[in-house]
Amino acid sequence: MRNRNGTGEKVLIKTGALLSLCASILFVTSITVSGQTEDERPNRTQREETAANAQNDSRFPPDGFPRPRGYSLQTLDAVDKGMRYIAAHQNANGSFGSAHTVATTSLCGLSLLSSGSSLGRGEFGEAIYRTLDFLVRRQTPNLGYITEESDASNSSNIHGHGLALLFLAQVYATGGVTRVADRDISQVMSSAVRLIVDHQTPKGGWNYVPNASNFDEASTTICVIQGLRAAQDVGIAVPRETIDNAQKYINESRQVYTWNDKATGDARQGYTFKYSLAMNISRPSFPLAAGAVATLQMAGDYYADTVRGGLDFLEAYYTGSMAGALPEENWYTRFFYYSHFYAAQAFYHAPNRNYWTKYWAFIENKLMSPEYKSDGPTWKASEFNHQDEFYCTAIATLILQIPRGTLPIFQK
Repeated sequence: MRNRNGTGEKVLIKTGALLSLCASILFVTSITVSGQTEDERPNRTQREETAANAQNDSRFPPDGFPRPRGYSLQTLDAVDKGMRYIAAHQNANGSFGSAHTVATTSLCGLSLLSSGSSLGRGEFGEAIYRTLDFLVRRQTPNLGYITEESDASNSSNIHGHGLALLFLAQVYATGGVTRVADRDISQVMSSAVRLIVDHQTPKGGWNYVPNASNFDEASTTICVIQGLRAAQDVGIAVPRETIDNAQKYINESRQVYTWNDKATGDARQGYTFKYSLAMNISRPSFPLAAGAVATLQMAGDYYADTVRGGLDFLEAYYTGSMAGALPEENWYTRFFYYSHFYAAQAFYHAPNRNYWTKYWAFIENKLMSPEYKSDGPTWKASEFNHQDEFYCTAIATLILQIPRGTLPIFQK
């Protein structure tokens, strides 16, 4: 299969990619991305017809695509409109938004991939390609840092680097890209991994930027670990020691948290996680607990006591069953989208399906409420920390597409 980069140069794309929606392998085919590619994603009429008889079609999961049990048509319509808004407002250089562009662009790309489109295939195939091209061009050749500025200045946190690596790995898994912008994608990922490995702190975490400082922070560590695991899953070498030390960091951040049940008054106990090990800063927050649990699950710790206790804390928090004031509620409000990007993964991967069933009813209703959903195709931007409508819409549509199971990170 052949495609073009932004300069019109020919690049080779591997075909026979694994379509994450099913258990079969697509046959190898050749297409040219020229704006004429047929949209292979079913339209609304086709999707509604398919949902009724998809059980006998090996291309679709038993519940039918793209509407699993409990997936309302209103939600599906909002997700489709949100993704089309994202794709229609892509910047000329392939990025999205105007703030934290590496992180926001990576999240937008992940949302478009979740639709079932991939490079050169489906409604968003061209937009996904341009997203990939932008992120590859943002990598500094000497450091491997995927950042806002070509000189790798401190204007970009390593959160964006980790999310970009996650996106690259998901594209590689679903689209089989070999080269773009004169770069071998596996080498781009290898360089990104090497930067992460080289800048891990002695305690196993990561700083906001890749430098010699020993400061670490939980949210950066969470983003980086997910990127490493995703890269490892597509064959990029990641030292076992790096992963082990990172898991150790998360586990050593664990703190017991107790509360009284609002309805019964009974004492309950779960786990939260420190903001920083190096600074020994405790912060029993929903965002950090969600990220920590999702990260441990991605590392294979589905049944660990730390995971179970973290899930109990998260469930009591979002259901409002804790008596008294919620801990660190201001951080939950400020980072609502970030919080639930990880909470959704944590509950979805929980072995006990009751966690997910209860959470899905909550988060679908919450994201579709006027509190977060605008009257138009987007989700409302947050004034805190420049979270624009692209960032918020990307995360909302990502969460609401988890039941589709198209991305490897959303597969069990």
